[in-house]
Amino acid sequence: MATSIQSPDFLNPDVYLNRLPPEGAHNYEISRNVTFVFLGLLMWDILVYIEDDIEIIRRNRIRAPTLCFIFARVFAAAYILASSIQLTSSVDSQVSLLYGALVLCALAIGCSSFLFLRRVQAVYADHKYVQWFFSVLWLVCFACEVFILIEISPSNIPGTNRFQDTGAKPTFTISIYGVVVFDTCVFLAISYKLAKTFVGQRRVINAGRGEDGSDIATPATMTTWAWWSTAISGKALPRLSRAILQGGQQYYLLSLPFLALRFSDIAP
Repeated sequence: MATSIQSPDFLNPDVYLNRLPPEGAHNYEISRNVTFVFLGLLMWDILVYIEDDIEIIRRNRIRAPTLCFIFARVFAAAYILASSIQLTSSVDSQVSLLYGALVLCALAIGCSSFLFLRRVQAVYADHKYVQWFFSVLWLVCFACEVFILIEISPSNIPGTNRFQDTGAKPTFTISIYGVVVFDTCVFLAISYKLAKTFVGQRRVINAGRGEDGSDIATPATMTTWAWWSTAISGKALPRLSRAILQGGQQYYLLSLPFLALRFSDIAP
């Protein structure tokens, strides 16, 4: 006797990814894998530099830059850990965990960008209007992080207590563009100031003499690619200036890929 067997809705209903459309499941896996990569990188960075970080904290008084240095790492670690739990575990209050992770992300970005602000303020220590401009720009950048919280649209994965990011409103990109604009302005301002100082010093050193015996500058000598590449790389700068320049370059070149990878799956 023939029997009719009703096919289940899912071949393996216990796997939550089966309850998402193929594109949604693919994006969910990418987001989860990227989070794991950042978690591994963060753990490696903490373990490698923990002695240096402790020494920095011990040698400096507890002021705003020191607190931001500490909390930037704390908030970043907590954000990546919370995101990993939210993407891999079936826990209660998934939405609360998601928004908590986003708050930690905004605070981590704010603390890190404040340290970048202090760099440009140190380089332009004799230009108070430049300092005020970047201070206001940092406040605007930090205010833009609010859009991370109000523009995300989490939705429940059917049949589970998991949630996914179903995308964000167009204004969500304001939070990303705010960070990119601030970091780019600071990076260019620091690079320009240090390179200009270096070129100015070389212009004086390479000054020649005219036919009447007076000192003349040789601008052509200073506009060659060799001089500018040396100034940008920081090889000929004093140790402190070179550390400021290279540290800013490293922060800028790492922050942009992080923003691109972390939010590319939910940005409109």
